[in-house]
Amino acid sequence: MNTNAKHTPGPWENHKWNCEEHQISAKGGTIALVSHSHSLVSEAEADANARLIAAAPALLIELKNTVAAIEKWGKEHPESGGWIGVIHGALKAIAQAEGGAQ
Repeated sequence: MNTNAKHTPGPWENHKWNCEEHQISAKGGTIALVSHSHSLVSEAEADANARLIAAAPALLIELKNTVAAIEKWGKEHPESGGWIGVIHGALKAIAQAEGGAQ
């Protein structure tokens, strides 16, 4: 698993600038702007998208921690083959987040 993040380290913060735009920022710089004024998404969808983007670094860390815990548990309980699909799905999501194979 790649532990060298190539993205801006978190935490990322979601700031609603006005009724149309969100700024996602970290370390005083802008990561992304999310707007619903010139798109097909509603204000509620734009709000949800901004929250999801801002949570991305924390989600990635927690997903990695979950995979590590499941892998450790699986080694201690080899009869638990049902977790293999969960681990593969999580590893695929991590790779996608880190720019690897999708």
